[in-house]
Amino acid sequence: MPWTRFLDMHSGGELKQPPYKVVYIEAELEQAKRVFYHRFSHNPDRVTCTCCGPDYNVDESPTIEEATEYDRNPGYGDPKTMEQLKSDGEHLFIPADLIGSDEKYGDLPEGGYVWKGSKWPKK
Repeated sequence: MPWTRFLDMHSGGELKQPPYKVVYIEAELEQAKRVFYHRFSHNPDRVTCTCCGPDYNVDESPTIEEATEYDRNPGYGDPKTMEQLKSDGEHLFIPADLIGSDEKYGDLPEGGYVWKGSKWPKK
């Protein structure tokens, strides 16, 4: 089963779900977004600050190893093991067996700044 990674972009200046910088959910992208909403009460597609962009960078990977690749090997400092990520307090892992059936369904309410299309005046 794929894993979806939610990287907090710190838009607006603060972590959205302290102390977590990254949340991993074992589910396909769209279902993982619903699980995220049920757990944290906000849409991960939300834009809190227009100058900073989306609250989260969201992507899906086929395995947990691929989903955590950047966080384990960021290109600076010492690489981390999966065990170190799981115990550092900044990375939250939500495996499929801990996801309730009620968390998998429902509509995601829009929140924050939402653009519906351009309304620029025509010349």
